[in-house]
Amino acid sequence: TVHNKKAKTKTYHWRMNHPHSPYLVMFAVGAFSEIKDSWNGISVHYYCEKGREEDTKRAFGKTPKILQFFSERIGTVYPYERYSQVAVADFIFGGMEHTTMTTQTDYALHDERAAEESWSEGLVAHELAHQWFGDLLTCKDWSHAWLNESFATYFDALFLEYDRGTEEFQYDIYKNAQTYFAEDKDRYRRPICTSLFKRPADLFDRHLYEKGSVILHTIRSMLGDELWWKTIKAYVETHSHGAVETNDLINALERTTGRNMRKFFDHWIFKAGHPELKVSYFWSDGKANIRVAQRQRLDEETPTFAFPLEIKVITKKGEHVFHEHVEKRQHLFSYKLAERPVDVRVDYRNIILKKMDVLKPRSMWLYQLENDEYVAGKIAACQEIARWSSAKACEALETAFRRETFWGIQNEIAQALSSMKSRQAFEVLKRCLAKATNVKAQRGIVAALGEFRQPETVSLVRTFLSDKKSYSVPAEAARTLGRTKQPEALAIIKKFLELESWNDVIRSDAVEGLVHLQDENVLPLVMTYCRKGVHARTRITALRMLPDIGRGDDAVLDVLIEATKDEYALVQLAAVVALGNLGDERSVPTLEALMKEKRDERVKRAAEEAIRKIYTWIDTDLDVERLRSENETLRQKLQGLEGSATP
Repeated sequence: TVHNKKAKTKTYHWRMNHPHSPYLVMFAVGAFSEIKDSWNGISVHYYCEKGREEDTKRAFGKTPKILQFFSERIGTVYPYERYSQVAVADFIFGGMEHTTMTTQTDYALHDERAAEESWSEGLVAHELAHQWFGDLLTCKDWSHAWLNESFATYFDALFLEYDRGTEEFQYDIYKNAQTYFAEDKDRYRRPICTSLFKRPADLFDRHLYEKGSVILHTIRSMLGDELWWKTIKAYVETHSHGAVETNDLINALERTTGRNMRKFFDHWIFKAGHPELKVSYFWSDGKANIRVAQRQRLDEETPTFAFPLEIKVITKKGEHVFHEHVEKRQHLFSYKLAERPVDVRVDYRNIILKKMDVLKPRSMWLYQLENDEYVAGKIAACQEIARWSSAKACEALETAFRRETFWGIQNEIAQALSSMKSRQAFEVLKRCLAKATNVKAQRGIVAALGEFRQPETVSLVRTFLSDKKSYSVPAEAARTLGRTKQPEALAIIKKFLELESWNDVIRSDAVEGLVHLQDENVLPLVMTYCRKGVHARTRITALRMLPDIGRGDDAVLDVLIEATKDEYALVQLAAVVALGNLGDERSVPTLEALMKEKRDERVKRAAEEAIRKIYTWIDTDLDVERLRSENETLRQKLQGLEGSATP
């Protein structure tokens, strides 16, 4: 630091002792508080707005533990002289892995009441994993960005496993797969590694993060931990301070394991989609027969997948695990046994990314719900049993809920009960709510109760207005109140709107609850939360929800168009997505302009997708100039017709 007293200036000089990518340079300027920590002789620093020091310690306090875990597991000690994190307002991402100085959203900071439901530890782990995967090793070009993001997402899950246990990890992997499936079904399908994109931001999606993380879990499970961590160590050591592409990972796998993994990568990384399996079991001539058929639609991008398949067959005398290889559209596996199985489970460890429909006796599903040691297997069982919509199904699910100690399974049981929509299922949910102690499980049950549109639901969830143990449960209660569509819910939701909370989560969800009421009289109230000065989270929710209640309203269109001009990119993004859902073609000129302006690339992409929603007949690449020309010609023709019309 050079202090020029005469000029009253200070000049600071920074020097990196390691080569690194220029896109990972950052400056954060502000009146920050500094909190000092350390790990293994390395200085660790946290920076935050003054007055939020304790919140920051809660959010970032496990950083030394994460540094220790990653350094040990990866086999390369954290490679820099220091590590810092700075929490900033209005950040447009959750975090960004700038080398040695990660930028985090200040939404990650939380008070003591929010500790159980905060996601900050995962964010800290994700961005810290990038210091190896993304910073120490940087993808050669954006087509290989999964080497950054899939790895960081998976290593976030690995720390969760280390810190909170196997069930948390398994549930995280399960949820990652569901998140990817939603994008694949509702938006598009693409290979994880591809050079076909309009802009780099297009690649930063659920394929890159969540799908890739599940594929890495598949590789780890196929290899076993010893070979997996040996491969990771070799991959990182070989390419430290350099640029990598997918072939570098393939080569590392081949060198350390002796296995040819190229066909696996061809299918799972360079092709798109996933297996959609139809599995059926039957007993015949002393044999357990399992037919496995791939039923996904085949095209140039989606292949018939090749993958290892583990099948567990359970009899009264013990368990048998068979290791098979699937590579055709259909296989029949038969196993000679001394007695009929009590259960059969295909891919019982859930290591393959897939959708699977299983046909087997109901007794096996009940056995699986009670005895499966894996999270995904229990979830599959409770979903299948809920489809029976019977008294026995309700009883089995209630028994399972009482037996379970993991909140994730309790949540899934609650969702399964809500899908039944029967009076008995409602009564079971009431008893589950009384028994639940974990706030995440409570939130899941309150959400499930929203499927029951009756006054009693209102009476149940309104009690959370005075809940002081969490923020998420009262927030979910406000949403559920709206979903009941009951007339008395409005007054109660307005009381939830008055509650202050961490990141304004209660008020935000209460706004969503207002919209769920589908009462046109609440539209003016919802629109008040779209204004500048409202907490960003609540404002974004209000903008996002406006099309559900304000379709065809000129004032709604004006509010959304105005919000696209906001200085905060996430507000812009919410407004653009809402315009697409609104479906009013008068917004097209605004959306076209956004695509040409200097905006966040996610906003540009959202604008293009919004126009496609409005003009559903567009099925090729969007030609903005042609569309504008056609619109102008149409307007001129309409004006001409109006001028020549006879009164």
